[in-house]
Amino acid sequence: MVTNRLSIKNSPLGFRGLTVPVVLGALACSRALTPGPGRPLLGTWSSHTASLTAAPSAAGLVLPCLTVRLQPLRLDDSSRFEVTGIIASVAGSVPRHRGDPFPLNGQVVGDRVVIHYPRALQDAGADTLTPGHADVSMCPS
Repeated sequence: MVTNRLSIKNSPLGFRGLTVPVVLGALACSRALTPGPGRPLLGTWSSHTASLTAAPSAAGLVLPCLTVRLQPLRLDDSSRFEVTGIIASVAGSVPRHRGDPFPLNGQVVGDRVVIHYPRALQDAGADTLTPGHADVSMCPS
């Protein structure tokens, strides 16, 4: 008769022996995915007027009639970021030009990102983005 030496059923600890390693592993993974000081902000967030995509090497912001290239977004100890990007494309009657600087700052609040637009954009203030992508590139005519 062949016995299975790895059988949990025959182990005196049963599943309890796996509890500590599994819990520690889960905590380590969740900690690695949680934004913190000096860590890059990674992911995609959107609202009905903006879409922000952040990767380790670059970030991008898409607004109606405007696309901005950004450096990677690094968070401070308050989960805030501040960066100046470059306008990559402009359409319509936006009072900005391709190549203009575009300052952007924001903060991670739970699973959302709140961004503050520069004063140069008329009628713009802050926007709260939720996880996921939305196509906001359509420029009203």
